[in-house]
Amino acid sequence: MVAVDNTPSLDKAYIVFLDAEQGVIDALRPALEKEGYEPLAAADPEDALHLCQKYKPRVLLPDISKPDTSRQLLEFINKYKKANGENIGIVLLAKNNVPECEELKGIRYIREPYLSDDLVCALREAEEIVLLKDERDMFLEQLTEYSRGLEKMVEEQTLELTIANKSLKRLSVTDDLTGIYNRRYFFDRLGQEINQTQRYGHPLSVIILDLDNFKSVNDCMGHQAGDDVLREFSTLLKNKLRKGETAARYGGEEFAVILPHVNGSDSLKAAEAVRRTVESAEFSCSHAGVKISVSIGVAELDESLRDPDEVIARADKALYEAKRQGKNRVSPWPPNKEENSKP
Repeated sequence: MVAVDNTPSLDKAYIVFLDAEQGVIDALRPALEKEGYEPLAAADPEDALHLCQKYKPRVLLPDISKPDTSRQLLEFINKYKKANGENIGIVLLAKNNVPECEELKGIRYIREPYLSDDLVCALREAEEIVLLKDERDMFLEQLTEYSRGLEKMVEEQTLELTIANKSLKRLSVTDDLTGIYNRRYFFDRLGQEINQTQRYGHPLSVIILDLDNFKSVNDCMGHQAGDDVLREFSTLLKNKLRKGETAARYGGEEFAVILPHVNGSDSLKAAEAVRRTVESAEFSCSHAGVKISVSIGVAELDESLRDPDEVIARADKALYEAKRQGKNRVSPWPPNKEENSKP
C-alpha cells in the first residue's frame, strides 16, 4: 500500500470547496490542476478552517445551493479572520439561485453548469482581490503604525515644549545671579497681594534690605567675591522665609520681601531676625576680615495705599532712615525712634 503524502506543497495553489458535491469537484479537478490549482474538499466550516490553517489556500468555493451553506460560510469567515487575520478569496457556486444573503452580495459567483474556463477566470479575479486587500491591509497597518509614531512624537514634543515653557517662565521671573525671584516678579506678586489685602482686609507688610558697605567688598576683593556674597545672602534670606512669603533681588545689593498676613510690629520682628542672622553669619569674605551687615526698611500697607510703587517708596524711605542712623538696623515707616531696631 502506497502512503498518501498530505504535506502542503509550495508549488501548488490550493483552493477549498465547502459543502460541494464530490462529483462536481472531480469533474473540475483536471482543468483546475492544469491551471496549477489543487482542489481540497471540506464538509463544514470547522473542516474548512482546518484545511486553511494547514494548506493556506488562496480561494474558498462554497456551494450555496444547499440550504445551510450561506450560514456556514458566514460562520467560516468570522472564524477564519479571528484565527488567521488574513484575507481569503471567495467564489460562490450556485445552481439557478443567486446569493440572497445581504452579507454575500457583491461576491463573485458562477452558475451551474460550472464551466472550467469560467471557474478559472473567477479564481484569478478572487486572487487579485485578495492581493489588493492584502496591500490595503498592509498600507493601513503601516499608516496606523506611522500614526502611533506620530502621536508619540507629538506627545514627546508637547512634553518637551511644556517643560521648556515652564523653564522659560521660571527663568523670566528668576534673578540670574542669585536664583531668587527678580524685580519683575516681585512687583507682579506685590500687586496680587495688595488686591487680596484690600479684598479680605488682612494685613500686608513689605521690607527692603540693602547690604551695608557692599561697594567695599567689590573694591577690595573683586566682583566675583561680591557675587558670592550676594548668592550667600540670598540663600540666607530665602531660608528665613515662611510659607507664602516672597523674596526677590530688587537691584544691585538691594532685596525686597513681601510678608502677607503680617502687620507692622510683626514685620519689624521678622526684619530684626534677618538682621541678626546676617550680622552673625559667616560669609565667604569673612576670612579676610570683611564684615557683612544689612539695613532694612519696613512699611505696612494701609487703606490709602493701592499702588505697589507707593508701598515700595515708603519702605525705601524707611531704609534710608536706617542708613542715616548708622546702618545695620531696622527702621519702620513712618519713622518711630522707639521702634527703630539697633544692633
